[in-house]
Amino acid sequence: MSDSAAASGGTTAPPTAPPAQSQLWADKYKPTSLSQMCYPTCANKLLGWMSMFDKDPKLPRAALLSGPPGVGKTTSVYLVAKELGKTVLEYNASDFRSKKSLHEHVAQVINNRVFASNGLVRQQQSNAVENNFVLLMDEQDGCDLGGVSEVIQMIKFTKVPIVCTCNDRWHQKLRPLIKHVEDVRFTRPPCNIVANFICDRILAREGVSLSKQLLQDIIQKGGSDIRNILNNLQMWCLKKNVLDQRTLAASAAASAKNTEIGLFQAPEPFLRVQQVGANGQRGTASTSPSELLGMYYNSELVDQFIQENYIHYQPENRDWLGAVAQAADSISAADTLNKIMYQGQNWSVSN
Repeated sequence: MSDSAAASGGTTAPPTAPPAQSQLWADKYKPTSLSQMCYPTCANKLLGWMSMFDKDPKLPRAALLSGPPGVGKTTSVYLVAKELGKTVLEYNASDFRSKKSLHEHVAQVINNRVFASNGLVRQQQSNAVENNFVLLMDEQDGCDLGGVSEVIQMIKFTKVPIVCTCNDRWHQKLRPLIKHVEDVRFTRPPCNIVANFICDRILAREGVSLSKQLLQDIIQKGGSDIRNILNNLQMWCLKKNVLDQRTLAASAAASAKNTEIGLFQAPEPFLRVQQVGANGQRGTASTSPSELLGMYYNSELVDQFIQENYIHYQPENRDWLGAVAQAADSISAADTLNKIMYQGQNWSVSN
């Protein structure tokens, strides 16, 4: 956000809306209230915190919204502020990364000041007007360490709600911030909820026919990123409303999105076992070697998880003791090769 836009508090006239047929579905069906959100669980938590901000001084003076892209963090801030009759003043960490730039451009907003319409800063005496603002610090994981420390100082003295967003809550530089904020962790909504939302709210209105099973597969491959999924669906629907299922499945596979998983989910593919139910049908399939080779993960930590849990693995059609012995040998060999690579700087063994 430019200084001039920030100074006006975001009150500039919006651009002329494009014709409905050329408008992106992600914009056309963007929720205008909390009740229109696909999965408002975390937004409701933010609403509870912000509505009590002035009433309970013991509450954290800021909230940290964390989660992957496309799950509605920024949208939630605007909808909650709208619900409470507040105005959002947004700053992006890509514009103000350092302590100095934050102090010069942002800190003054919370020091009993708001922006006048002429772009100048004036002293604000009215608490009613002052508290009508919500300060949104977007992409907080883009700040440097000095910027994070300045945000913490702002939180200590603020009289308006501060909402920070980030993708990676576990980033080391954000650790000092965690104890000063209301921790709101956004997760990807379940595929069936997203599928029902898209079918009933969007595809039906656009006259598009699509099987719910295939839609759930598209959602899973898209990492439940609703914005990305809608953009892809709109592109595939440009010329026809009844989509060829086979072609669409191939397009969905080609556009599959790389998604980040947590440390506790990363070892799962290595330890996944194909389960056989009482009716003789196989359940979750074990991970293929090609899928394992395509994974990128923190080898040091994930290897430790595997070393701790591999002994509980129950292989199919194999002697358990022999499989455990082979796994132990492989883990030892991998540890030896890691030492050669990292300590001896001999990267040729990685081939």
